Amino acid sequence: MILDLYAVLKLHAQRYPLMQPEDALKLVYQNEYGPGHLFLHDRDAALARLTEELRTLPDRQEDLPYETLGNGMVRLHLRALGTLHLTPADVVEMMQKTAGSVTGSDEEMQLKLSLLRAVTATGAFDFSVPELEVCLNAWEAEGRTCPAHSVRYRKAYVPAYRVVNGDFVEIQKAEEEF
Repeated sequence: MILDLYAVLKLHAQRYPLMQPEDALKLVYQNEYGPGHLFLHDRDAALARLTEELRTLPDRQEDLPYETLGNGMVRLHLRALGTLHLTPADVVEMMQKTAGSVTGSDEEMQLKLSLLRAVTATGAFDFSVPELEVCLNAWEAEGRTCPAHSVRYRKAYVPAYRVVNGDFVEIQKAEEEF
């Protein structure tokens, strides 16, 4: 798992060179806890939120329909739903099933944060270990919830995705091939 996350961190550092500490923390958080932070207990509210986001989504080409976060998780890019023949209801169902199957642990999260520190120390990111520590301390003080993407990241990459178990996307692809 840790080697898997190492490769993911390095890949995202290359793909998104403007990542900030909170963006890297978000990636690690989603790797460990999946989409559970989105309060998926209210299916109708989750579907309404997703539908509204899709309605207001700015045009932007995605290179990939989804990208791995490691630990079986992927970021399913909303702009690719048509390509993948997925409806908003399909995505909410995938998210709910994923959230129901991923628990995550504080112990594993701490190990993954140690890896994030080590990768940061190699110079892979455009931020330093002290900058990461400031972010991690704020995250701890704010209750360890999933951080939002940085303003810099949002402006540069306009992220629009949902975190789901990668198996659901692979199953969908396999069904399309028949």
